[in-house]
Amino acid sequence: MIKLAKDNEWLFIDKSGLLINPNSKELKKSILNSNAYKFLENPHNFLDDLEKNKPIT
Repeated sequence: MIKLAKDNEWLFIDKSGLLINPNSKELKKSILNSNAYKFLENPHNFLDDLEKNKPIT
């Protein structure tokens, strides 16, 4: 995925609209801030926050 993006001069975009250069360091940072990662890290807290209508950041 990173090679394809580099070869075509593409950028990635996260849920906040932040543009991310196609390199593993920046992608890792974005993934660690993602809802998917938060769910995998602690599904109970993530779902509790959703149930309470707490904004997921």
